Amino acid sequence: MLKDSFFFVEGVKTENELPIFTVRLNSLHVIFKVHFPNVPIVPGVCQIQIITELLEMYLGKRLYLSEVKNIKFLSVLEPVKTIRFEVVFQKLVIDVDKLKATVILQNADQQFAKISLIYVYMPV
Repeated sequence: MLKDSFFFVEGVKTENELPIFTVRLNSLHVIFKVHFPNVPIVPGVCQIQIITELLEMYLGKRLYLSEVKNIKFLSVLEPVKTIRFEVVFQKLVIDVDKLKATVILQNADQQFAKISLIYVYMPV
């Protein structure tokens, strides 16, 4: 789990019945000491994990990432330059056995990533 150590949820709102989370990064987290020491960036796998944990929190269900449909990294997400950003859920398709999510990571100035993922529900 990265929540409450790597990142913190500062707020959540809904727009068009979809959640938008405001996230604050911990720029001093140990991950950034190795990725990369002089110019830290948020690893793509951590961006996906942030999305997953936010979805689990929002839905109250455990999820398993079954497929990465599409990832477009549009700008480098640097925790020193961008401490806060939004995780904007553009589309959520909730089926009985799976969940499809399309998400944008952005701040007021730029988009960092556009990601489409498919999850299955974990047994309780």
